[in-house]
Amino acid sequence: MKKIIYLVAFFGLFSCQNIKDKDIESQLRSIEVDNQSESNILGKPPVDNPLFLELLNFKEVDLNRVDKLYKKSIIDAKGQEYLDNLKQFGFQVVMKHGLLQTGSVIQIQYYINEQLNSQANFSGILDFYSLIMSSKNSLSSFELKNIENQFFSKNFKLINSLNWTDLKTRVELLRQLNYRHMLFNRYLVSLENK
Repeated sequence: MKKIIYLVAFFGLFSCQNIKDKDIESQLRSIEVDNQSESNILGKPPVDNPLFLELLNFKEVDLNRVDKLYKKSIIDAKGQEYLDNLKQFGFQVVMKHGLLQTGSVIQIQYYINEQLNSQANFSGILDFYSLIMSSKNSLSSFELKNIENQFFSKNFKLINSLNWTDLKTRVELLRQLNYRHMLFNRYLVSLENK
């Protein structure tokens, strides 16, 4: 079921045309042709990315495999316009594959830093806050607060600086961000009072 959800999300995210051919290789070729000319202009990651290919091949992958694919994909995409979009998609994939439940402290720290170094994190607000809350045993309250402040400030400024065609989206993102910010600060106070 997860595989089907990833495929639907993948095709929805990148607005690929409806592909009738059942053969995966020919699907990938047709997507590549459609996507190649637009990928750099629109900031879309190319679909021949190892992370996408693994999901399209319907392979069961564990967190460590997805983690390796993510890191390889990010290295391969350095300097590309689509790097942030790839990081956001990859972050969602590692979260869905159990980063919170089975990830090591090192893996969790890595993905916190990846999100802090991304330009925007609109698609992963809830996941990011879940990730830093899970780090209460490995980071001090001071470190958690600094991480959260960086994340909140960056995204708050960006949301407010963009010209939104749909103001409802802007309002909803600000609502989500402010709500998580408030809850996280209450959480920190509760940790300090223990």
